[in-house]
Amino acid sequence: MSDEKPSNNPEWPDFIPPDFEQSIDSAPREPAAPPPPVTGPVLPPPTGPSTQSNWSARPRAGAGDRWFNQPSRAGSASGWRAWSPATGSGPISVTNVLMLTCAVVWMLQNLSSTFNDFVMLIPDAADQQPWRFITSAFAHSPRSLTHIGFNMLTLWLMGRFIEPLLGRWKYLAVYLIAALGGGAMFVLLAFPPGQGPGGYGMNWYSGLVGASGAVFGLFGAYLVIALVLKRPLASIWVLLGLNVVMTVIYPSIAWQAHLGGFLAGMAATAVVVTDMKRTATRRSSVLWPGLAAVTVLIIAAIVVKYLTV
Repeated sequence: MSDEKPSNNPEWPDFIPPDFEQSIDSAPREPAAPPPPVTGPVLPPPTGPSTQSNWSARPRAGAGDRWFNQPSRAGSASGWRAWSPATGSGPISVTNVLMLTCAVVWMLQNLSSTFNDFVMLIPDAADQQPWRFITSAFAHSPRSLTHIGFNMLTLWLMGRFIEPLLGRWKYLAVYLIAALGGGAMFVLLAFPPGQGPGGYGMNWYSGLVGASGAVFGLFGAYLVIALVLKRPLASIWVLLGLNVVMTVIYPSIAWQAHLGGFLAGMAATAVVVTDMKRTATRRSSVLWPGLAAVTVLIIAAIVVKYLTV
């Protein structure tokens, strides 16, 4: 959920777009002579007679392959998907649908204040109208091109790399669980009526809109994948550090939703990675039971919050 309270500082983004254009010095390079024509993905050259890998590299003139297109230094990365231009309806079809949905919802918000009130997350109303935990992740501040624009840019930057790796349905599950987690953390850390500074319910009656809670879930997914594949983490730490600075400078940013989305995205991706490792060794899948368990835990935390208000 992007997660900005829609009333303040609408001209500033609540995230810093990451830079994923770095080359990896140790990545296999393209051969000096032009390769013969191929109809499918190009595999990196083997490093030894016993080395096996199901990773594929997407040729690109003048650039090394990115870290997630290369075999892990820890060994073979069986189970991971590799980038290929011929993957069904497109490598980022889910990301495109998510972006289109956000754009349509935002236009409807601008046309109808009633619709805007219907989709935003308001802690005081969400116990009776639970759809707000998800719809708010597709809504943005009305009349703020900056808010939706930067969120969609970051969603595109993250989605075009993570969706092909995880596959469409796993990627969608991680995104939606992160959206739910972002809304849940916003409610969990909101002051109930009669409590908080000044004796009033700070945040309890505030509206929350934006996709960056879910986008932060993709940051969490990126972190888990990089840890598993033993890739450099400098870029993600810099990104998160800059976002912490932004929340201090602009208090209207709902850091609670960012935190919840990030943690939920990490948890969901950990389930996906665990399932990949199990299925690669011919063990039973734990994917959907695991993702369901993460979802149930988040919902249980929300229920406990409302029962104790």
